[in-house]
Amino acid sequence: MTARAPNIPNLIPKRIVSAVHGDHAFFDRWHSRRTTYVRMMSLDDRLLDDIGLMRGDIWSAANGDFRKSAANSNSAEQDAA
Repeated sequence: MTARAPNIPNLIPKRIVSAVHGDHAFFDRWHSRRTTYVRMMSLDDRLLDDIGLMRGDIWSAANGDFRKSAANSNSAEQDAA
């Protein structure tokens, strides 16, 4: 009779696997936000102005919670002069 190798996934509690997987996803999101922040901070002010951001907006934009209204709303309430 040959000895069978233990089934490793059954030895690791599901909570630990879930926690490690969740931490990995958290790290991936953090790394993506950090990379975006660093790259945007490397842009000069003229380029930031071209995309409608100021340097102080970068942290919010990198984290995905930046909301800015359109520069030109073209609403019907405005009169053409």
